[in-house]
Amino acid sequence: MTQAKLKQVKLFYLLLIILWFTCWLYWLVNSNLPLTHDQLQKDAQFYMRVAKNLYSKGIIGGGTQKTAWIIPAYPIFLNLVFRLAGSFSPLPIRIAQLGLVGLNLVLVKQISKLYFSKKVTTTIILLTLLYIPFSWNSSLILTKGIFATLLLIWWWLWERIIISKKQSPWHLFLAGLTFAITLYAKPILFLWPIFLITSLILAKKKHLIKSIIITTIIGICLMFPWWRRNYKIFNHFIPFSLQGGEVLLGGTYQNYDFDPKTWPGGQNEYQVDQARRKLALKRISDQFKNNPVKLLS
Repeated sequence: MTQAKLKQVKLFYLLLIILWFTCWLYWLVNSNLPLTHDQLQKDAQFYMRVAKNLYSKGIIGGGTQKTAWIIPAYPIFLNLVFRLAGSFSPLPIRIAQLGLVGLNLVLVKQISKLYFSKKVTTTIILLTLLYIPFSWNSSLILTKGIFATLLLIWWWLWERIIISKKQSPWHLFLAGLTFAITLYAKPILFLWPIFLITSLILAKKKHLIKSIIITTIIGICLMFPWWRRNYKIFNHFIPFSLQGGEVLLGGTYQNYDFDPKTWPGGQNEYQVDQARRKLALKRISDQFKNNPVKLLS
């Protein structure tokens, strides 16, 4: 491909991305998405309330009390958007999250370039643009958007570590930092070291295990302030959040047919979580005894 042709192709894709961004921005501004706190779904309302408390009172809490019901990355992100926009409206959040989607697109390109040709990378970018949920995340006041960005940053850093003949301490630190921040957004990544070490042993790349251990230790050190804070409040070790009991209990109902108001409570969030976790395990045990096929389906 000649230099002039290459410039034309780059210009075409640049214009395509600008058109994509403009269309989604127009939709976010002019759609019928909720624009007030009361119109939002329950989870979104809670995130907004925690972020407002962080903005006005400097605490991560749903009211006057500090909370461990959610982990702090997303409320911190919302707080930053509130400060930059000077508004508590959901619209600036959605616009900021659309910017994150644009960053995600760049990260997808960077990761693809590490292993694929320009044609394959271009195809991946086009398919990503056409994948509606990729952009739809920007409209949700949930952790999905920021988690996707953090996960892609961590993935890109780790892929650079894998292909490098000599691991840079700077890359290892950034990978560990991103690992911790991603856990602060969504703890699903916490099993990554176990799976990756296993896969590297099977792939006979044991020299990378040291890098995994280093990044994991960095991630654990950066999680320590959250663990210390939770222990001071609840007198118990809480690695991530206290929402596990509610999620587990909700999953024991068919088609999510339940009323949380009927669930057991407690004097604080820890007691509530333990009571609901206990009830969830009892329901799972009873359902397994009565109808194991239905439970597994």
